[in-house]
Amino acid sequence: MYKDLGDEIWESLLKAAVVENSQNELKDYPSEQEINRIVLPKHYELRMRRILKHSSYRKNIKLSLRYGKKITSIILVVMGIRFILLLSFDEVCAACQKVIIEIMIGISSVFIPRTLLWITFPLVLGMFQQDTPWWRLRSYASGAC
Repeated sequence: MYKDLGDEIWESLLKAAVVENSQNELKDYPSEQEINRIVLPKHYELRMRRILKHSSYRKNIKLSLRYGKKITSIILVVMGIRFILLLSFDEVCAACQKVIIEIMIGISSVFIPRTLLWITFPLVLGMFQQDTPWWRLRSYASGAC
């Protein structure tokens, strides 16, 4: 293996020293009977039980969260596909558009004063032509259309 005989002798001596060192460490180590006779205080045992219980609890939580994330993502994908299929119907599409417009009116009423809202918002959306009478704009803004 080695070309030089001195290297092989050196490796053998080193292995012997490592084995002798590990045997000396084992002599200082107490025997199994002495270890079994040692009685631990109650609070050590309680602490170990608490740590084991906490560890198993965390493991169960992580496992359930992992499966929960997968199930949630599958549900969201299925709901998205179903919503796309529902939007293919004209009635559903019109109802969704109405809800979105109502939400936009509610949000814009915070930023635009109420007096300007009933004039500007339907014109911006293009819902009425420019020649629509003002009373139609006011009735639309109040939701009477």
